[in-house]
Amino acid sequence: MVPKGAEVWLGTTDVDATVDAADIACAEAVAALGDTPPQALLVFDCAARRAVLQREGMLAELSAMRRHSGNAAVAGCYGNGEIARVRGTNGFHNQTVVACAVG
Repeated sequence: MVPKGAEVWLGTTDVDATVDAADIACAEAVAALGDTPPQALLVFDCAARRAVLQREGMLAELSAMRRHSGNAAVAGCYGNGEIARVRGTNGFHNQTVVACAVG
């Protein structure tokens, strides 16, 4: 139920946009390490992303993650509650992806 007076933004996505979001999240996480190479890349995907990605999209997403990890291990899971806002304070999160690079 949407509360009276709430603002709502309807959005759509596709496999390419969903994979791109993971690509950007991983790139930003690794970039935050500066000159330190990643030792591990941890990625948490919203379970709703699986419905969009399907098998081929999941493999493309993993490929994007590995491009940023270099020789570091990549680990993660699909779950609920993978919120890690880096901008703003308001929002409902669905189809999110959170990446953490460990240096």
